[in-house]
Amino acid sequence: MTEILLNGQPFNLIGEQPHVTKDGRKITLQRWSSRCTTCGAPFIALTIPGRHPDVRRCEDHRLPGRRIKKEMVICEDIDVVPFFKRGKGFRPAA
Repeated sequence: MTEILLNGQPFNLIGEQPHVTKDGRKITLQRWSSRCTTCGAPFIALTIPGRHPDVRRCEDHRLPGRRIKKEMVICEDIDVVPFFKRGKGFRPAA
């Protein structure tokens, strides 16, 4: 399982799900689990691949307009490269 820390808050990548955008495109969303920084309740954040979760709180404690800074630490033994190193033409070292 992939785990990242965003400003000290752990997020675990728990899977992917298909999604159809408003304009009809089919994409895949990543599902991240974490705990609310206010009450500790678990919640799920959805992102497109290559983006980090920008939600820190559960539905009851969301604060619109207050996003997570992009400081990120990748934890433990994972096989994923940091988001900022992904991009067109990037190939991880073998």
